[in-house]
Amino acid sequence: MLNYAQTWDLDAIFSGGTASPALKEKLQTIAQELDAFKANVNQFTNRLSDFKQLLTEQEKLEKALLQASTFANMAHDANTKDTYAPVIKGEIMVLFSELNKVGNHFTQKLVDLDEETFAQFLADDDLVPMNFVLTEQRKKGARLLSEREETLIAELNKDGLAAWSQVYDTIISTMTIPWTNKQGETVNLSIGQAMNRMSQDNDPEVRKQLFTAWEEAFNHQAPIFADVLNHLDGYRMTLQEKHQYKDHLEEPLEYNRMSKATLEAMWQAVSDNKQPFVTS
Repeated sequence: MLNYAQTWDLDAIFSGGTASPALKEKLQTIAQELDAFKANVNQFTNRLSDFKQLLTEQEKLEKALLQASTFANMAHDANTKDTYAPVIKGEIMVLFSELNKVGNHFTQKLVDLDEETFAQFLADDDLVPMNFVLTEQRKKGARLLSEREETLIAELNKDGLAAWSQVYDTIISTMTIPWTNKQGETVNLSIGQAMNRMSQDNDPEVRKQLFTAWEEAFNHQAPIFADVLNHLDGYRMTLQEKHQYKDHLEEPLEYNRMSKATLEAMWQAVSDNKQPFVTS
């Protein structure tokens, strides 16, 4: 039987937490490589070798930013009182925004390829495994607005849609879940600690107590969460309209590669077979 440590060894990734010099150096390197990627996209002239190189650069940047972002989130989860965590997460968000802007420009280059050139690209041995993704990207890219408009959207996303996760992290860092152990001692657990114990404790009474306290704590914050989510929904629906989606479900269905008929069939199956929780 495998035994796993109950705490993360984050220093094995970047020593020093969110203030890690290695993490800072990593972000500086990403910024430099992002500038190079931007220059290469601007200079792209429909050569297959250049296109393949751009795909490689884009993939490398996405992986590097995802690693940095995951680390920052884990470090913040491990220490919700870390006041520097929002700063470093903000820096990473800016880099994601820049990558998104350059990525949109790259996608537009893909859209602008004539059918013959695009077909030649898809026939390349290295790109055959990516045919589905590239075709899908080209199709979605046709919805893009002008480069200036898409750049403005990406800039606004940093402090709007994409900033929600930081708002959520800030809110839950101020929350605690009270738990009384068998000795009658009451301690205040962080959200992460409460979640771990609620999902892993063998005693059902402990899980029940924590769940009740959890519901009470989050219900207390419900008006804030509801207000933010409603505004995020309005923001997303406005973007959908500008990108010529005709129904609010069209974009999420497209994202999940699902038809509306499939979704409706799934819900109909649930509706036909579910049982009421309370009977009179």
